[in-house]
Amino acid sequence: MKRHAFAKKNKVPSPKLERGYVFGVNSWAYYRQGVALQCLGRHADALGAFASALAQDDKSPQLLTSLTEAAMKSPLRATLEPIYGQLNKMKLDKSPFVMISVIGQELLSVGHITAAVDCLEAALKVGTCGLRLRGSVISALSTAYWKLGNAKKAMEYMTQDLETAQSLNDKAGECRAHGNLAGAYYSQRMYKEAIEHQKNQLVIAMKLKDRKTAASALSSLGHTYVSIADYTNAIASHKQSMQIYKELKDKQAEARELGNIGAVHVLLSDYDNAIKCHQEHLKIAIELGDKAEEGRAYSNLGSAFHYKRDFDKAIQFHRQVLDVAKKTKDSFMETRAYAGLGHALRCKGDVEQAKSFHECQLALSIKLKDRATEGRALSNLGIIFQQKGLYGQALKLHKGTWPFVKSWRTERDRGEPMAIWAVRIAHARGTTKLLNFTNKNL
Repeated sequence: MKRHAFAKKNKVPSPKLERGYVFGVNSWAYYRQGVALQCLGRHADALGAFASALAQDDKSPQLLTSLTEAAMKSPLRATLEPIYGQLNKMKLDKSPFVMISVIGQELLSVGHITAAVDCLEAALKVGTCGLRLRGSVISALSTAYWKLGNAKKAMEYMTQDLETAQSLNDKAGECRAHGNLAGAYYSQRMYKEAIEHQKNQLVIAMKLKDRKTAASALSSLGHTYVSIADYTNAIASHKQSMQIYKELKDKQAEARELGNIGAVHVLLSDYDNAIKCHQEHLKIAIELGDKAEEGRAYSNLGSAFHYKRDFDKAIQFHRQVLDVAKKTKDSFMETRAYAGLGHALRCKGDVEQAKSFHECQLALSIKLKDRATEGRALSNLGIIFQQKGLYGQALKLHKGTWPFVKSWRTERDRGEPMAIWAVRIAHARGTTKLLNFTNKNL
């Protein structure tokens, strides 16, 4: 009685009276939320609410109709209408699981991630006896959570995706799931686990005779081996990947692997072999007319000559990177060009021009909201000011890198810049406090 009195007093529609539908209390709340969101023009969120309502009461034909009608009134109608027609012919249009999961995956494809998660999780709550259908929803949820930046939840669903593929003896699905988990573990700097999944992906790909996936797995292995400083295995992996791409006549991928091999040679201080690889990379990129790869090859050549201490050639190649970046309007490549030019000019002794390029690097990284590059630009300018004897300003700039260092990939990236330059400032000024700071960072 009290609930009915409250509803009457506050003009709250009854779940039993709303358009004649009979809803449960929870499903009714979600349904009303969906109606309100529709009125606000928030169609994606409305679909998430209607799906959640149906998950509470999946036997309700009225709720299924509400979801379908909402989908047809949304901007997704153009893509969903033909799919709905196919489902109708297959007599699947009355399946709550199928309808919710189709809408959820469509929302995901157009970038409505949060609403997609609501739909896909509602689909899992409804459930299905088809393990393959359930697997497709789990896979979509892993993608959705990854896009939302929730790595932990994404990896939980990736693991479920792998287990589902194994249960189905779906080797292609298992191979894909291992690749996803490898990438996720790599991004979390859990390299041992990443290598395990990359090796599993490689083995399955070779059994399936999927050579393109095998080459990709080998390339990923190469990058992970670099991260743990196992350069011998890194080169071996990239060389095997390059050979497969060569046999597949995938020139772009072959060029990229040549660049990867060259980068590892630089880490081994084998600059001559690095330059040979990067020159071959450049040659293929020019033949293909691939400006992105051409810019990458010029950048790698600039770095190799820099490490070889041939700063004039390094500057020459970094200027070519800048030229390609401006022609293609690639702002991220442009920041790399400014960084390379700044480093080479500083090492050559032209501090003022180096400062100018690092200021360009800083300004563009701020515009791009690239926090990692912004931090590096501040660190580079700190080095310039230290060389000019402006120690207070140098220290201020290095301290300015602190908010950014967590986004830098390795401990070396994060600790070295401040530690090394604090040592130099400390020795220049004889400051005990700075030496203590340095020891802490080292």
